[in-house]
Formats: sequence, structure tokens, C-alpha cells
Amino acid sequence: MMQIVHDVAPGANLDFYTAFVSEQDFAAGILALANAGCRVICDDILYFAEPFYQTGVVGKAIQTVEQEGVIFLTSSNNSDSLGYQAAWNPIQTATVGSTVLRDTQNFGNGSPTQTVTVGASQNVPNATFVVQWNQPYGAVKSNLEVVVFLNNVVVATVTGNGSDPYIIFTLPQGNTYTIAVQNLSGPDPGLIKEVCISPAMPVTINGANSGTVQGHEISPYALAVGAVNAANTPGLDGTRSRAKTSRRPGQGRNSGSITMGRPFPVGRSFIIRLQSPASTTSTPPSQTSTPFSAPRLRRQA
Repeated sequence: MMQIVHDVAPGANLDFYTAFVSEQDFAAGILALANAGCRVICDDILYFAEPFYQTGVVGKAIQTVEQEGVIFLTSSNNSDSLGYQAAWNPIQTATVGSTVLRDTQNFGNGSPTQTVTVGASQNVPNATFVVQWNQPYGAVKSNLEVVVFLNNVVVATVTGNGSDPYIIFTLPQGNTYTIAVQNLSGPDPGLIKEVCISPAMPVTINGANSGTVQGHEISPYALAVGAVNAANTPGLDGTRSRAKTSRRPGQGRNSGSITMGRPFPVGRSFIIRLQSPASTTSTPPSQTSTPFSAPRLRRQA
């Protein structure tokens, strides 16, 4: 990333701080870079456990430096609209195969399960999913459990850590699963959200109705940068092209949008102009690369 920045702005001073140690160290790095004099900070990192429904430690650090005059840019996470969000709507008792579920989410029409298909991929063996509910980190009240079925037989059960309102699980490629989410103990949550964070393989979620942008990516103090397919950019004949927007968790309106700047011919380089807080379009990385002969990206006046 620093090489790209140097290519675009060779006169800029560059500093680096890794974001791979932990969320806490990630946040400390943001503060350290700002204290070192950095006025523009950029990352392309996502921690799967970052909050959907509250500001996490990274988001708080971004807010701090932005209010000091720093511009913060982040990757908006190219995972398409593979999210499901709904109010908790429990079925008191349901049976799937030989498994009895209690206080389990109604995914629509009285169904205690949701169908998820994970297609084949040569890039990664599993698709990663995150389930969160709207309770505070460090003081979770509900003990939710994800139950994964294959042909009505339980193949996995995953619960939270007892402190924070999230569950992370993976599904191997090449299968169609059904998923249940039940509340083992405590009060029912108000909202539940499930996202797939695996842009490298085809995934379908029955009832998907939400985007996947999460954590510090949805901070109103950050600019989240997305990408569109370089070979499929309608509106480049002189008109502006609006990219798909995602919804922030718990909100019923679009959180922002990404629009094209000065148009280039289809398949050529283009500039993405952001509106804060920006949201995302999702495209596999191989489709966002421009042709080798394309002109170099230039600043827009």
C-alpha cells in the first residue's frame, strides 16, 4: 500500500504501523501515527469481532484523530450484500431432524432455519460468518448459539465467548447448509445480524437483506473506500455512475454512497469520489484491476 501511495504522491512523507497484532494495538497505532504528525491515515484491515451495533476501540481511535484534523480512510470490505438483519422473533420450540431447538430465531414463515449455500473456490477452503446482536461488549446478557445442519444432521454448534455479543464460524465450501440461531439463556436480544465475509467464493444467504460493512468501516469519522468492476461501469459515457450502497446496522436508510468522478472509457482507470460515511460495492479483486495498458491514476482537481 505504501508503494502505491508513493507512486501517486512521491513527495509525501510516509510512516507505517502494523494493524495485525490486535484491535487494541491497531487503535494504539492510529493514535501513534497521528501523534507522529500523520495527517492522512489509511488501512485495509478488518477484525471479524469488531462491533456492528456500537463503536469499538478502533472506531474510537479514528474519532479521536479525525477530530484533531486527520483524514482516515479504510477498506469498506468487499463482501457484497451478504448480510441478514432482523428483530429477534423467537419460535419457542422447533424440531430439525432429531434436534430440538428452543427460543430460536424465526427466519420467516415460521422457519427455524436459514438456507446458506457455499460454492466452490480455489482461493479459500471455507466461508467465514459473523453473527452479532445488539448488546454491549463486555456485558452480554444473552447466550446465543449457532447450530449448523447438513441434510438435517447437526455438523457444528458454536456459542459466544460469554462476554461479547458475537459468534464467528466457518462453513466448508461446496455444500448447502441450514442454520439455526437459538438463545440458550438470558433475555432475548432486540436485533440480530449475520454477515458472510468471504468475497473469494460464491455464497448465497436465503433472506439476505443487508450489507456487510461493520466495525470501524461504518464510523462516521472515516471514509470507507470500495471498488467496482473495471469492466462493468455503466454511466461512463459522460454521466455519473452511482455504486451500490450498503445499510449501516440498525438503520433503515443508506449510510452514504460511492460515486464516480471524472469519467474514463470503460476498462480504463477511474477515480472514486467518496461521501462520508461511505459505503461499499463488492467486486472480486481480480475484477477491479485495470488493464495493463491503462493510464496511471491521476489526482482530480
